[in-house]
Amino acid sequence: MMTTATIANTQINVGMGELVVSRDCDDILACIGLGSCIAMCIWDPAAKVGGVAHMLLPVSRNNDSFGSPAKYISQGVPNLINKMLKSGAQLDSIIIKMTGGARMLNIPGGNNILDIGQRNITEAKATMKRLNLPIMAEDVGGSYGRSIQFSVGSGRVLVKSLAGRVIEL
Repeated sequence: MMTTATIANTQINVGMGELVVSRDCDDILACIGLGSCIAMCIWDPAAKVGGVAHMLLPVSRNNDSFGSPAKYISQGVPNLINKMLKSGAQLDSIIIKMTGGARMLNIPGGNNILDIGQRNITEAKATMKRLNLPIMAEDVGGSYGRSIQFSVGSGRVLVKSLAGRVIEL
């Protein structure tokens, strides 16, 4: 009788304000319960390096992240890219995918200052534009939360929304 052994993927949960970079093709980097937060997933298919930053707010007013490398998008994206480069990724071969940025509060009168999700999306896109790095795929906005699973081995991002949608970026 022949038996087949399978190696289970390792899921690593990336909490709010955290970033994780991995070179292990069996790793799944996950962000559970993204609301207005942004999850930036970056993958280098040649180097097989993947990373995720789970960012809460657009910009730090005092450049103070309270010890969190990814609390603010303005700091989290450059921190993630730098860590990716130190792990062997090359800027000219990375693929960037973005999720999150939901409008979690129904604000009368459409007060954009309180719409953290939209402000996060705007800052994430502006940061990537400043860095001259294109976002290849995204699932952002809406009024529902999401959870993601990012495969370091394949670069696929599975997005499950509280609205019942399941998509792959």
